Amino acid sequence: MEAVRQQIAALKEAIDRNPRNFDALVQLGNLYMDAAKYPQAIDYYERALAVSENPDVRVDLGICYKQSGQLDKALAAFRKAGAEAPNQWQPMFNAAIVLGEMQRFDEARALIGELKKIRPNDPEVQRLEAALKSR
Repeated sequence: MEAVRQQIAALKEAIDRNPRNFDALVQLGNLYMDAAKYPQAIDYYERALAVSENPDVRVDLGICYKQSGQLDKALAAFRKAGAEAPNQWQPMFNAAIVLGEMQRFDEARALIGELKKIRPNDPEVQRLEAALKSR
C-alpha cells in the first residue's frame, strides 16, 4: 500500500510540474479506478481527455461513470469512444450493459446483434445476450 501512495504522490508531483501530462493523468485515473475511487478517477480521466482524446481512456471514464451511477454519462462516453474507434468492441459491449441497466432493452439487444457480427463466439457477448433475452 505504501508503494501505491508513493506512486500517487510522484504522479501528482509530475502533474504539478505539468498539468497537461497525459500519461500521469491517465495513470492516476487508473490507480483510482482500481481502488474503486470513481470520483477521483473521473476527475483525472476527464483532465487527461482534455489534453488528448483517447478512446481507451474514454471507455475507462465510462466505466467509472457507470460504477458511480451516472448512467447517462456512461452511455455517452461509450458511444463517443465507439465513434472514435469503430473497430473496438468494448465500447459497444459496455453501452449494451448500460442500456440494459437503464431498461432500454430494445436498444441493448440491437447492440448485441451488432456485437455478434464482430465477435460471434464470444462467451461474454453470449451471456449478455442471454441476460437480455429474459427482459
